[in-house]
Amino acid sequence: VAKEWEKCREVLGQAAGLNPQGADGAELYFRMGRVEAELDNAEGALEHYTKALEFDQNHAEALAAVEEAARERKDWMEVARLVHIKAKSAPDADSQLEFLCELGTLYAERLDPPEGGLPFLEQALQIAPDDPKVLKPLADLYFAAGDLEKAEPMYIGLIESTTKTRKRSKELAPY
Repeated sequence: VAKEWEKCREVLGQAAGLNPQGADGAELYFRMGRVEAELDNAEGALEHYTKALEFDQNHAEALAAVEEAARERKDWMEVARLVHIKAKSAPDADSQLEFLCELGTLYAERLDPPEGGLPFLEQALQIAPDDPKVLKPLADLYFAAGDLEKAEPMYIGLIESTTKTRKRSKELAPY
């Protein structure tokens, strides 16, 4: 089996010599990365996945592979960069909201300064102005940044929304 993967490596290397561009280049380098992964060469695979993103930064499989490697290394700045790419090219508002909230959380929990997540959560607020998964981390970041004028009405809104429904989620229990 390893011989077959070696042959694939050789053939794909020859194809790379033709200097493919755009989506074709991205797909070729992604496939080269897969071959390296099959041959237990994680470093080589990552190099090819990264090269695929140079040709097409939205290549979903290469993006996922590079993001996974960054998470394994705990390279949170790289994870944030990649999630930002996904947020910018999200196919719909729900997906974009998910990525923007993830960016806010990455900054709040793993990156300095935590306030770097504010623009992403503020953008998420435009998509879902009443969503607790946006309001809570945004209020927390405003509070951490000392902007109580912005944090307070959000906290009040969160409390009011829980009393209207008489249902308190564990995320909102502290309020």
